[in-house]
Amino acid sequence: KEWNEELQNFLLQYRTTQHTVTGITPAEKLMGRQLRNKMPSYRLTKDQLTKEEKTAENHEREKLRKLRSQEDADRSRSATPSDIAPGDVVLAKDMHRANKLAPTFEPTPYTVAARNGNAVTLQ
Repeated sequence: KEWNEELQNFLLQYRTTQHTVTGITPAEKLMGRQLRNKMPSYRLTKDQLTKEEKTAENHEREKLRKLRSQEDADRSRSATPSDIAPGDVVLAKDMHRANKLAPTFEPTPYTVAARNGNAVTLQ
């Protein structure tokens, strides 16, 4: 077949396929309407779904997608939540060690004064 014709068919299919995050097609985002194609689909009409509802639905989908991405990244990095709380006694990492044979942590224990997210205030 002609490559130009195949390219046009591919672009039509791409432009009429819903995006995973926004839930709408690139053509609909650009032109504000759906393009006709041969793929069957079920979608609510514009009368059934207002612009505010579409925006809220898009925001909700984006939040879910970001949450899934964060969970995947945490799983791949083997990240676990920390259970350090104010009042715990901890050792601080020595950021200025003399050489690789020196101890990794400072020998004096510290008390956790406050915790804000990943940041910990020590006394």
